Parts: sequence; C-alpha cells; structure tokens
Amino acid sequence: MHRHAAGGFTLIELIAVMAFLGLIAMFAVLRIDWAVPKYALRSAGNRIGGICAMARGYAVSRGRAFYVEYDVKNRRITLSGPILSPEQEEAKGAEEFTPLPAVAPADQWEVVLDETLPSGVDFEDVWVGAKKADGDMVRIEFSPLGTADTHTVHLKGEGERKMTIHINGVTGTPTYYEERWEPKEPKKADEY
Repeated sequence: MHRHAAGGFTLIELIAVMAFLGLIAMFAVLRIDWAVPKYALRSAGNRIGGICAMARGYAVSRGRAFYVEYDVKNRRITLSGPILSPEQEEAKGAEEFTPLPAVAPADQWEVVLDETLPSGVDFEDVWVGAKKADGDMVRIEFSPLGTADTHTVHLKGEGERKMTIHINGVTGTPTYYEERWEPKEPKKADEY
C-alpha cells in the first residue's frame, strides 16, 4: 500500500514567503513615502485651479462677483460672494434684466468654500498680473462676465519641490507648471 503525503506547506516555506512579502511591502512603502509629497503638491495645484473655475462658474451663473482669497500666511484659500436679499432674489427671477450689486456689506457674504492647503504644501507667493502681490491676503475678483484678474500662484512642497498655477483672467483657464514660473511683463504696443 502506498501512502500519499498530506498537501500543504511546511513552516519554513511559509516563513520564507512571509519574509519575501514583507520585503516587497517595505519597498512599496518607501517608494510611496517618496512620491506622496510630489502628489500632495500636484493635488493642491489642481485644487486651486478647480476653485478658480468654480468661482468663475458661480459668478456667471449667479450674476454677481465672487472672490477667491489666498491667505498666504495661514495657508488657506476661500471662495466667497455676496448673499442676495429676498428682494434681489425676486428681482433676479423677473423676466426683465435687473442689475445686481457686485458688492455687499461684510455681514452679507456667503463663504462657499474654505480650505487649508495639504500638509507639507505652502504658498510661496501670489502674483497679480506680472507683479508680486503685497501682503499676506490676496483677493481675486471673478466678475459676472466670466473674467478675473490674471494671477499666478506659486506653491512649495517638501524638499525643493515647486509648482505654479497660472490663471488666465479672460478665459479662466489654469496652466500648471511643475516648477517656479513667473509671468512676464506684457509687451508694449510699440514692441510688436
């Protein structure tokens, strides 16, 4: 009579497989750890471009100015706009066009979005047009016509990582650079 060996793995084989899987996991974690700051910076840049597109959409669809504020010191970005009074809401629904005020008293603002940059990502500076903005708070207006101030946001991440988000004021289109990029002074008419 012939005996069949029981199927399965020996303890030594299981330990070897577990050690091999542990090494693979360790290398994967080290690789992800290296990549996360890069993706956090990229994600923050994409989010800023998205918030600017959202501000433009709100301004056009609601017929009043909305604002994106960059709080450079506190690493915050806020999207806000004036709240319409019941009379203004009613006038807005009328068939005849009624102009609405673009500004409102301080107590009549709605904050649509208020976010902090991801950990390890900071504002380096914000430029309006081709000049660096003064101060720690920079407010960009998005008009009901769909235009805004052309502006450039410089981000810095862990290590020497940098990213630039350039928002075209006419089209609202963001352009992303995975480095520091500074807008150039526009050419004068006689230079063309």
